[in-house]
Amino acid sequence: MVAAWGHRHRALIWLALGVLLWWLVAFEVVMRVAPPLTEATQQPVLTLVLGSLAAIQAPPGAVWPIPNDRQTHEDYWAAIHADEEGKIDEVLLRPGWVTVTDCQRVQLVDVDGENVQVKVLAGSGTGGHGWLKRWQLKKLCPQ
Repeated sequence: MVAAWGHRHRALIWLALGVLLWWLVAFEVVMRVAPPLTEATQQPVLTLVLGSLAAIQAPPGAVWPIPNDRQTHEDYWAAIHADEEGKIDEVLLRPGWVTVTDCQRVQLVDVDGENVQVKVLAGSGTGGHGWLKRWQLKKLCPQ
């Protein structure tokens, strides 16, 4: 009985080591084939130069409002950071919003740190101006 237990114990250890080795090999294969996460998710750097063209970075298919007034832009982001739903709703009810969509072409009108004023060049809101954050812009999308 003791000898049988020892044999089973050794068999379980070899089985566990075999499974562990299989997973290590599988992990190594995936790590060599898959690109690093930072490369796969990183957006190209956009240089913000007045008058240059850029594209809106928004959720695909979504119509996204941006305020045309700098103070509304500041109040909106202050309410977002404070997580004050009532204040967010109050700001969204103000007049003067331009709707944009992902990849919509814009021209940079003013750059103030992380805040950027754009002129909408195509699509809904063409000719309108709006304020957004630097990270809400990207390089022009392929046509």
